[in-house]
Amino acid sequence: MQDRRRRLSDVDSELHLHGIQVLRVADGSIMRSIVTGSPSPTVYGLAERAAELTAS
Repeated sequence: MQDRRRRLSDVDSELHLHGIQVLRVADGSIMRSIVTGSPSPTVYGLAERAAELTAS
């Protein structure tokens, strides 16, 4: 299951781009499914997660 999930995504759970561990991607385009309604809150949450990961 983990291998299948990795193939379907461009980034891992810590927003590292697969194959390049020093690069994190925090952009709405990494979401595989389109959210209903405004995507802004989802993108803000993604940005907050990225800020937490880069601060630690």
